[in-house]
Amino acid sequence: QTGQEQTGQEQTGQEQTGQEQTGREARDESWLVWCGVMSGFGLSSKYLGALFVAGFGVWALAVMILEKSLRWKPLAGFALASVLAGGVWYARNWVWTGNPVFPFAFGIFGGKGWTAQMADEYTQSQLIYGFGRGLIDFLWLPWRISMAPLNGRQPFWPFSPEMMVPTANGANGLFEVNIFDMAISSFIGPVLLAFGLPLLFIRHKPKVIGLALWMVFCFVAFWFVSGQYLRYALPAFALLCIACGWGAQKYMQRSTPLRLCAALFLGLWCVFTPALIVKSSRFSWGVLSGAETPHTLLTRTVAAYPIFEWIEQNVASDAVIAVYGEPRCYYLQRKYFFADMMHNRLVDETKIHSAQDWIKALRANGATHVLWNSQPGPTGGVGGPPLQLEKAESENLLHLIYESRGYRVYQITISSGGNAP
Repeated sequence: QTGQEQTGQEQTGQEQTGQEQTGREARDESWLVWCGVMSGFGLSSKYLGALFVAGFGVWALAVMILEKSLRWKPLAGFALASVLAGGVWYARNWVWTGNPVFPFAFGIFGGKGWTAQMADEYTQSQLIYGFGRGLIDFLWLPWRISMAPLNGRQPFWPFSPEMMVPTANGANGLFEVNIFDMAISSFIGPVLLAFGLPLLFIRHKPKVIGLALWMVFCFVAFWFVSGQYLRYALPAFALLCIACGWGAQKYMQRSTPLRLCAALFLGLWCVFTPALIVKSSRFSWGVLSGAETPHTLLTRTVAAYPIFEWIEQNVASDAVIAVYGEPRCYYLQRKYFFADMMHNRLVDETKIHSAQDWIKALRANGATHVLWNSQPGPTGGVGGPPLQLEKAESENLLHLIYESRGYRVYQITISSGGNAP
């Protein structure tokens, strides 16, 4: 071959190599778009999904900058895919309430059926949970979360017996007890601490492990400054389990003492977790074994279940129910809305001066019936109907059609215009 032919072949080979590399880069970047699609599904499920979208975007940008390979096109694809896959629900919120993240960010967006006072009260109700939000509280956070719920209201347990004193505007060491049962039935806090902490000192971690640890930090930091409900931190626990699984494999390759410690913790995890699951599931063992029916279990454990069952059997399928004093309507198989002032201003009691005003306000929201839990305390409910209820009964604007376990069902007997339905 002549020199020119060889040169031509080399150039052709280089062009093919360049095209293949460009194709690989394009394919490699497409995964960001698919991450955006999946993140959009999370975005549409819960507001916490927005935290993951933002955190993932920051992580991807930082990795590109560190690797000196910043490319805006795949980042834009990730953001656009997230918005397209999950943004429709935020758009719906905006149309319905005027606030895409209703009822949050009221000071920015406002929102129908909500007020600045209600927003402030809701924020304050969130702040009573947790161990506090100071610098020392943040540094102690890994230990405190790992030791929950054994530490209760003791911020420095077991190093100090000091108890937190309830205050009007401060954290009281309170957590949701039922969430504790669910959380600790799937993991042991000390195990995650033991397996997770050493990961910070391992260099050259895979990118996916770095992403998991970064998102754990994002979720926990958000949890720390906002409402310290344990359920808000559950995504962080799941991500930390992924990182700890990788860490366990690394520990098993290190020194004998580290290998033995890792094996010991894994063994305890495999023994203790089933025990916790059995304990937390004790109320449903009757159903699992066939000794009790699901209907009997619900009737026995859910105070509102009998009234919901009665409504399903005796109230028209197109009925709309205004609910007072009952926050958990999982089994209410009818259209309903919370009508009390603690939840919204759909029925603005400040503008109600008579029984007719109240009934008209209910009918303006489509209500045909009223459900009132007259004993809301045991179920965690708050708020009841206005004082005009008795007057409405005496004026035959609504009448009681059923009562059980302190739950009352009323039927509205006239429309907002005063005509019989």
